[in-house]
Amino acid sequence: MSQLVVEWDRLNHEIEEMTALVGKKDAEMALLKAQLAKAQTEGPGTEEVKELRVKNAALLS
Repeated sequence: MSQLVVEWDRLNHEIEEMTALVGKKDAEMALLKAQLAKAQTEGPGTEEVKELRVKNAALLS
């Protein structure tokens, strides 16, 4: 019986560690998603990049 209690304690501790790890990963994913959204809204759009490339090509020729 005591062996079962020890095993239960070990498994319970392992679950707590995994729960904390999942929480950290969730927070990290939320941060990365926010950074991605910010980069997508603040960075130049596809059309702007094309226009800049055309202007650069014109300057080089």
